[in-house]
Amino acid sequence: MNLITNIIQTFTPHPKPNVEENKPTPSKPSYLTDLDIIREKYGDLTAGKVISVSLKELLKIIPRHRPRIEAYMGLVGTLKRDYGVELKIYSQKTKPKPASKPNI
Repeated sequence: MNLITNIIQTFTPHPKPNVEENKPTPSKPSYLTDLDIIREKYGDLTAGKVISVSLKELLKIIPRHRPRIEAYMGLVGTLKRDYGVELKIYSQKTKPKPASKPNI
């Protein structure tokens, strides 16, 4: 009888943990604070959303030791991979310039 009980317990599926399906968790917990700040400032992080922000503004709300766009690449990757959100960061050096008129 013991053998049958062991076999039944082995093949009985265990209950799944209670997990919110609509809320992905970031691959790195260190970004949780950053993600909360972004949600507060720009709303829900829904797939397909594009957030365009200047480096100067981003440094004010999410400070980094190194004031470069590269300092946020991990956060950009996490947003893209885990949430489907594109975070575009521009600075004075990378700001798109208006098209100039041709000299005729």
